[in-house]
Amino acid sequence: MLTIPVGPLLDWYEQKQGAGVQIVDTHPGIEVIQATLKYFNFHGVSTKILGQNFGRYLNSQPHIALAEFDAVCVSKDQGEELRSCSLPACPIESTSPGALRARQAQFPTKILESKAGIAAAMSSGTRNLARDIMGDGLRRMSTAMLELEKIVGLEAVTQYRRGKL
Repeated sequence: MLTIPVGPLLDWYEQKQGAGVQIVDTHPGIEVIQATLKYFNFHGVSTKILGQNFGRYLNSQPHIALAEFDAVCVSKDQGEELRSCSLPACPIESTSPGALRARQAQFPTKILESKAGIAAAMSSGTRNLARDIMGDGLRRMSTAMLELEKIVGLEAVTQYRRGKL
């Protein structure tokens, strides 16, 4: 399963351009999302793609945001809003910039074969995007894992002293 953080991805592109992108169909973040969805589709890669963290974009352009995801994760309030509206089926056009990028992308990708690691095989723009979008979350998870390891370690010592290990 692949999860695409839609809102943070679109926000990142808007921050890089210095202003909000007004034309959603040509939003560079939408193009990246569409290219990702189409890449897996064109090449028959067996995976499910989940769209999540839509934020304000779900309200402004739900038909574009939801197109071709296998599943979406939305808040309870967003789910209620979606339940009350009629969404047109808007598959990604085969002539869209995202579909073109997907067709031009190398398959199978060589990114996992890089001996220097995945990040070394990415463009600097992609590395920056990944760092900016995932950095804070990864740092929080790392801190939480260290805390969890400490708790488990203390519990193991307690169980050992009680003769249960």
